[in-house]
Amino acid sequence: MYSSMGTAETLVGVMEERGLKSRDYDSKLAFGLHPVEGRMFWMGSNSASGGSVEWARSIMGHPRLTYEALEQEVIGCGPGPTGILYFPFLTGSGPPEPDADAKAAFIGLTQGHTRGHLCKAVLEGTSYQMERVRETAAGLLEGPMGRIRVTGGGARLASWLRIKAAVSGCMLEVPDIREASMMGAALLGGTGSGIYSSLREAAASANNARSSEYIPFREEEHSAFRDIYESQYIPISHQLRLRK
Repeated sequence: MYSSMGTAETLVGVMEERGLKSRDYDSKLAFGLHPVEGRMFWMGSNSASGGSVEWARSIMGHPRLTYEALEQEVIGCGPGPTGILYFPFLTGSGPPEPDADAKAAFIGLTQGHTRGHLCKAVLEGTSYQMERVRETAAGLLEGPMGRIRVTGGGARLASWLRIKAAVSGCMLEVPDIREASMMGAALLGGTGSGIYSSLREAAASANNARSSEYIPFREEEHSAFRDIYESQYIPISHQLRLRK
């Protein structure tokens, strides 16, 4: 399972090839054939994950907040949830409840909240939304889903990765690969042109990259994030839909 953290964030996993069932379709995840024979992939996304971070950087700083400044703002808020809910539906919402008309929102603001709290709330809300995708996939598949490999520009924000780990309880790995998508395309092309005898050989050639690991937060912080996610984020997200 890996997360590609760009303007849109995509969570992708591999599964044994099989016929799709009604509950697979009901999940609203995307499914397709994997390049490796006998395998399929599942995929879910948030169209404004890194997009939410870029939006926050542009409106909360003059001049525009750098990644380093944003990181310091978030660190200054201390550990644990902000108490603010951010729903990252700037361009609608994806699975498990796709809705092009869903609207983004901040809920729970007080006069004691700072710019740093708003920035951190954006990281929390996007993490909550991708956790909905992970949980949806976990409900369909058997086997452990406790490790996520992370690529993309969003992996530059260590605070975001720590929040993702705390929300999900998963181990996050960040491969030391500058352009993971380009490498994947090159490995596929190399296999097709005969440089590699198989996709497995191509993949093995890329497994030497070092990874930085982000261990989940302390249990009490994980519990605090989970409580907000389950008792507030999910129920309220159902309401952020335009009534037809």
